[in-house]
Amino acid sequence: MDKINILWTTTNRDTISKMISMYSVNAVKHGWWDTVNVIIWGASAQLVG
Repeated sequence: MDKINILWTTTNRDTISKMISMYSVNAVKHGWWDTVNVIIWGASAQLVG
């Protein structure tokens, strides 16, 4: 099984909207990986809630 872990560590909103979310959604949609995990770490946790 192929899997990818994407580590999100910044509070920069452009990073999540233009990089992390776009890549992770397309990775699932197009079957690039069997499993896609987004890990929220450090400062990025302030934006989740």
